[in-house]
Amino acid sequence: MANLLKETFGPLLAHWLQTRLDAETTGWIEKTAADVPLMNSAQVERAVALVGRKAGKADLALTGAELGEAQRLRPGWVPRFWTIADVARTSTLLPLADDAVSFGTTFRRLCQAADLATLIGFYRALPLFPISDDLDWQIGEGLRTSIREIFEAIAHDSPVPAETFSEHRWNHMVLKALFIDSSLPPIVGLDKRRNDDLAATLVDYVHERRAARRGVDLHVWRCIAPFARGEVLGEINPLLVSPDPIERSVAALFLAESPDPASRSMLAGLATEHAAIASRALSWSSIPA
Repeated sequence: MANLLKETFGPLLAHWLQTRLDAETTGWIEKTAADVPLMNSAQVERAVALVGRKAGKADLALTGAELGEAQRLRPGWVPRFWTIADVARTSTLLPLADDAVSFGTTFRRLCQAADLATLIGFYRALPLFPISDDLDWQIGEGLRTSIREIFEAIAHDSPVPAETFSEHRWNHMVLKALFIDSSLPPIVGLDKRRNDDLAATLVDYVHERRAARRGVDLHVWRCIAPFARGEVLGEINPLLVSPDPIERSVAALFLAESPDPASRSMLAGLATEHAAIASRALSWSSIPA
């Protein structure tokens, strides 16, 4: 698997560097990456820092076709916020990925010594690295941070959380996103990983927010909808009669997904939105993040 990761993503990352840096810089980064398996721990740490400086801090700014290629190779991976330095550092680390356990130990050590920008880049690259106990531990450390950029480097635009997180960690991640005012839609697999416990917790969250006269992220209703029965249906009433068309759309989507038969009569009052859902003109992806 690790070899497959290197062979699959190595040429892609090399191409991105070659089309954005001069030949001398690209050649130096490629040679450094080739030498990394022969280096000791201190040398690896120094090499990763140097390739990042050589590559520079500019945004990678992938084209639509390049983003499409990334998604084709790794479904769920959306490197839209990567920098060129992120690519250079990841290229340098990939040759170490042959041994998942050893790589995880190296990754954990590098994270402990990294500055903020480098640490964000390491977490962004998780979809390209083999999972191990040490890597998983480091992901947990990242999720506990109060730094939003680090949290989003793990939680957003990556298939790793949906693929590897337990239900407990997944639910904690979604709640943490809400508490640090991070968006829910960039969480890959948000719909697939919805669950009854998360929905119940989010209903409590809604009560707390309303009691404090604070707003509720509209995508919270997306996580509750498939489990909305009985009294929970009534929670959507403020949106059902809202003058805001987006809030009424959320109410319609919520009711359309509810398994409670009572939701059908409530949805009848939103005929326009109901028709839009039926024609697939309205979905959760239509709701702003």
